[in-house]
Amino acid sequence: MKKNQIATVTINDRGVHVHYRAYYRPEANGMFTWFIPGFDIYYSSRDKESGANKSLNLTKSWLSFYERQSKLSELMLDLRKMGFEASDGNTDYKIMKAIKGERPKQIKFRVANYNTPERFKDSEVMEMENQFAIAS
Repeated sequence: MKKNQIATVTINDRGVHVHYRAYYRPEANGMFTWFIPGFDIYYSSRDKESGANKSLNLTKSWLSFYERQSKLSELMLDLRKMGFEASDGNTDYKIMKAIKGERPKQIKFRVANYNTPERFKDSEVMEMENQFAIAS
């Protein structure tokens, strides 16, 4: 993932590949506070390892709705609502084709503009990725 990207979602014939950065910071009580930009997910963990696992489980939980419902077009619409755009700029056209039932060969969504919350600006970052199969 490029340095300035915080989250990408790639949809192709193998499914959905999610690559994102999870920001975390230690708290005074020994816990860790986590933030996943683009998805606006906040959570806490007792240590880094459990926080990383929780990150994967949370993104899998979020995407499993679309996996169970086989709603690729709804996934694309929701990504758009959350601020993701197609990397080639044809976001609306590709979503329209998916609504009509045409599965894209490949589309890569990325977060267009995102301001990291102030309390996470100096936090540590962990790169994460997940893969899911979603029927059209």
